[in-house]
Amino acid sequence: MGKIRINELARELELKSNVVLEYLAELGIPDDRSRSSALDDELADNVRKHFRFKDQAKNGGANSQAGKIRVNELARELEVQSRAVLDYLAQIGIPDKGSHSSVLDGELADKVREHFIAKS
Repeated sequence: MGKIRINELARELELKSNVVLEYLAELGIPDDRSRSSALDDELADNVRKHFRFKDQAKNGGANSQAGKIRVNELARELEVQSRAVLDYLAQIGIPDKGSHSSVLDGELADKVREHFIAKS
């Protein structure tokens, strides 16, 4: 399994290292890490997903058309409860996505993003 330093990952994501360190603290990762600490591939991929989804949400989800996302991951990205996403899906007539682990296509995910971004 490979490793990447936090400062290298931050540079890749065009962020400051302290932003990545703050997110790691939110995940419950010990805060004794520094920007030169290394992350394993799995944790680095989780950090990449978090910040890329957050960036897509800010930009209206322009790059997400090709991808699929689970309801719970989309809720985390939008910083809302999964139940709120499921309720919105039912409201717009998509009741078959009743599970937090249901997969949404990119177009539907973008519609949900637009709804929750407009509300904020």
